[in-house]
Amino acid sequence: MLTVLALAVLTLAAAWSVRGAANARWARNTALPEIKRLVAQDNYVAAFALAKSAEPFVSGDAEFASLWPKLSVTRSVTSNPSGAAVYVRDVALRSDWQLLGYTPLDRIRIPAAVCRWKFDKPGFEGRQFIATPVGPWAVPAAFDLTPAGSLPPDMVKVPAGPLQLTLTGFDYNKMIPSDQFLIDKFEVTNKAFKEFVDGGGYEKREYWKQPFVKDGHPLTWDEAMAAFRDQTGRPGPSTWEVGAYPQGQETYPVGGVSWYEAAAYAEFTGKSLPTIYHWLRAAGTQGAADITPLSNFGKHSARPVGQSPAVTWVGVSDMAGNVKEWCWNEMEPAGNRYILGGAWDEPDYMFIYPDARSPFDRSATNGIRLVKYLKPESAPAATLALIEKPTRNYANEKPASDEVFRAYKSLYAYDPAPLDSKLERVEDSSDKWRKEKLSFSAAYGQERVPAFLFLPKNTKPPFQTVLYWPGSGAVRARSSDSLPDAAAIEFLVVSGRAVLYPVYYGTYERNSGRDSTWPEMTHAYHDWVLKQVNDARRSLDYLATRADVRQAAIGYFGISWGSRMSPVVLGQDSRIRAAVLASGGFSPGKAPPEVDPFNFAPRVTVPVLMINGDRDFIFDVQISQNPLFEVLGTPSDRKRHLVLEAGHGVFIEKRSQMIREALDWFDRYLGPVQ
Repeated sequence: MLTVLALAVLTLAAAWSVRGAANARWARNTALPEIKRLVAQDNYVAAFALAKSAEPFVSGDAEFASLWPKLSVTRSVTSNPSGAAVYVRDVALRSDWQLLGYTPLDRIRIPAAVCRWKFDKPGFEGRQFIATPVGPWAVPAAFDLTPAGSLPPDMVKVPAGPLQLTLTGFDYNKMIPSDQFLIDKFEVTNKAFKEFVDGGGYEKREYWKQPFVKDGHPLTWDEAMAAFRDQTGRPGPSTWEVGAYPQGQETYPVGGVSWYEAAAYAEFTGKSLPTIYHWLRAAGTQGAADITPLSNFGKHSARPVGQSPAVTWVGVSDMAGNVKEWCWNEMEPAGNRYILGGAWDEPDYMFIYPDARSPFDRSATNGIRLVKYLKPESAPAATLALIEKPTRNYANEKPASDEVFRAYKSLYAYDPAPLDSKLERVEDSSDKWRKEKLSFSAAYGQERVPAFLFLPKNTKPPFQTVLYWPGSGAVRARSSDSLPDAAAIEFLVVSGRAVLYPVYYGTYERNSGRDSTWPEMTHAYHDWVLKQVNDARRSLDYLATRADVRQAAIGYFGISWGSRMSPVVLGQDSRIRAAVLASGGFSPGKAPPEVDPFNFAPRVTVPVLMINGDRDFIFDVQISQNPLFEVLGTPSDRKRHLVLEAGHGVFIEKRSQMIREALDWFDRYLGPVQ
């Protein structure tokens, strides 16, 4: 009996051994190459799922372990209350839901990509939303669950936070604090608007609180009401007949309403038209590249609400496409009202473009989504004001002449002076780099410029070195100790290049009181830029003193603000030999000519690679990106404009492709790293 039992055990063990060996071969020979292929395509969610499946069979495999930092980040996720199931899936719905676990989740791996998230717990409202792995739109570390039935039907809560004008052409840096508020999960439907019509909404003056003004002329009540008729002359939207919506379209969004009708309906429901600020906070136009492909654009008609797989970072449906949505604010000069989101018959870039129409406009594409402010004072006063749409047509402008440019350039001149550089501390714990915190004398006043020098550990000096200029988040941060965007330069150091990251004037602990990098026609802005550009040039002075730096192989890497400001540096300092500009372009705002990148771009002659997203809400392809690329003085065979399917966060959304292109560019023009 024991012999038979022993034989059975041995047979089972052999079977498990054979199966284990087969699984190990599958993991190494099939899964690993496929994971690499998926990462190269920026399909991190699929790569993440495959890596989780393969991980048990390749424990201790160094090659496999090296892939995790490329396809995932580590986060902790909790919920209040705990015990919520947390799932992720691909934004484009190419994958199934993956269960990450139940809250609290402590330092778990999540895909290094924009994902669709889902939180589920019995007795609480389920939530689905889109979130980035890091940054301001990242999945919240602490997620508040809402008890089922505690909110008005079909409304979701938008967390407290900064309100910004995240639309093409506007200064997105200026922020207005906001309390939490509620917003409709779906557009107002025909069925819901019918309740307003049947309830005498067009007869009860108490709902119509705004004075009627058309083309600058006031209208009487009767004159205005005569305009708000359906196709048969009855009160109602312009798309209805006999006071009723088309048969079978009760769940379609109402269309054909004016701003006045939308405002009256808001009064009827006890809600409000959203300000442009509140609408944008809920819409998350920063995620346009992941939202618009799933939205109802370029079609022949609207579709029923709730059918769209496109949701925002707070889980709101169809803010992109379907019908345009009236907002409270007037456009400066006064008259037209903003209507945002784009419609089914428009191109998808309208999600990130401002639009404004006469408040009497009753186009079929005009719809409604409402908000509910949770405090008596309603929306902050600053959000209710008129908003001017900034415009700047670079095609109608000419850069400064050579003579005038020489005068501009002379403003940046400074006397040679000792750098008095000091090494303040060294961090050597990373296996990728040695980080030196140093400082040197500024080119102005008695100030010093702190800087961080990242030296690679996988190559030997003298190093190719890249000067980095960060995005505008550095202006709002108050300490450089953590360098929150250090991850953006990691790929350069891993490639074997050193990176110098100065703490520019106005950033981090050197903040000068300004919280926006947006240009303005002031002497204060003039001084601000002059100091920053000379910090960059003084940083090049410092690199010239380092024996471990190859002086003939210095590059420039800028992200967003750093890309926008690059011509002012590249156009007057020949020590930089090649540049990569990510998510940049000319600003729609105007600056004093002596600090305007437009006047410096024609003087740029070094090789330049621009990498942009086609749905960038800050630097639009036609308005901002192309004008910069076209006016650069670099010969056409030494400049390239790569436009990827992404938004402003191209570094997150197309990380692998961007890294590959950037390194290839520096390899070509600075030379391969030895």
